[in-house]
Amino acid sequence: MKFDVVVWLLSDGPPIFHVGERQLIGEDALLAVLPRLTTRATLLLLPCERVLPLIIEVPARSRRLLARALPFAIEEKLAVDLDTVHIAHGDLAPGMPTTARVVDKSYLDTCLGQARGWGLDVRSVQVDAERVPGTSDINLVIDHDRALLRQRGGKALAVGRAQLPFALGLAARAQGKTALEIETTVVGDTVPADEEHAALIAAVPAEAHFAPFATTPDALAALAGMRSVSAIELLQGSYAPARDSNFSLGPWRAAAIAAGVWALLAVGLEIGEGWWLGKHADQARIEASALYKNIFPGEAPPTDLRRAFSGHLGKDGPALGARPMLGILATALGGEQDITLESLSYQRERDELGVQLLARNLADLDRLKQTVERSAVQAQVNSAEQEANQVRARMRIRHGGQPG
Repeated sequence: MKFDVVVWLLSDGPPIFHVGERQLIGEDALLAVLPRLTTRATLLLLPCERVLPLIIEVPARSRRLLARALPFAIEEKLAVDLDTVHIAHGDLAPGMPTTARVVDKSYLDTCLGQARGWGLDVRSVQVDAERVPGTSDINLVIDHDRALLRQRGGKALAVGRAQLPFALGLAARAQGKTALEIETTVVGDTVPADEEHAALIAAVPAEAHFAPFATTPDALAALAGMRSVSAIELLQGSYAPARDSNFSLGPWRAAAIAAGVWALLAVGLEIGEGWWLGKHADQARIEASALYKNIFPGEAPPTDLRRAFSGHLGKDGPALGARPMLGILATALGGEQDITLESLSYQRERDELGVQLLARNLADLDRLKQTVERSAVQAQVNSAEQEANQVRARMRIRHGGQPG
């Protein structure tokens, strides 16, 4: 996202502004140029010293549970009430450590209120040191008495310039590498003198390679132009900016209007069709009730006429049912000592009994089939497989045969 204004709030000293290609120091300098801006989308940079970085491991099985448990895991590491701080986090991945940032709510509210009081539209809030890209093993931005340090792994910190050799040595050892690439951007004329340069070189392994110092007229111009994909957005949760609902359809305006008209027509037709079908359905129910009274006098028409008609048809229809079929099968098996019933199932829709049998041979199986068919049912052997000293078969029994 492109920002019209970048505001850098420092722990000491006046705020610094970057507008276009100009750096401005102090509120009055900003207010003098604001009337010339058509848009005021703003990136607000907070000093690294005011934001607590944390890496939290939460044993959660889903992203939703991780998001719910994260604040309570962070609370264990804080010495203040959880309600007094704002928590922002990076990507949530169950089973992986979560990167989080904690900032005092009152401080954040003050910073946002100050920026909005200047008439700025704050779209993003980030930590200043996290704007430094971790393109090399270690990247430095030295700005007079303060230095920003960023490791390739994403860790960022701000230190006083006097403590920079010590911090650089810690960062180098944390990399766990014998050879390091270190890039440094120096603001203005604050290039380290030979003695300081030697101290920086001595703080890291001998294999460290210091790229030639790059210079910039001001630190904010460097930070504003840098792109760090791992910087965590602090405007999350209740601080997330409202989405802009003002947009133009442009060349699609006519198509959108036509689509809206067709959608209204479709809804109208659907409502009309529903009314027509409902009216005819009511008439059909009235006629069906009258027919039920004529066919079954003395019975009050039930609510579910379809089920009632099906029930009456079933009583007089050809279906035999499961119990009679089971009785026929049981009687037939009673006379066959060498046939074993393994399993059975009944399909009501087809009025069909399916059985799996173990017989001594095919002759016994054929004799069982003939016995079953003497009771006004049909028996059909679907499959018969020879297994060692027996035959495994599947038989279907259904209504429709002639009694023998």
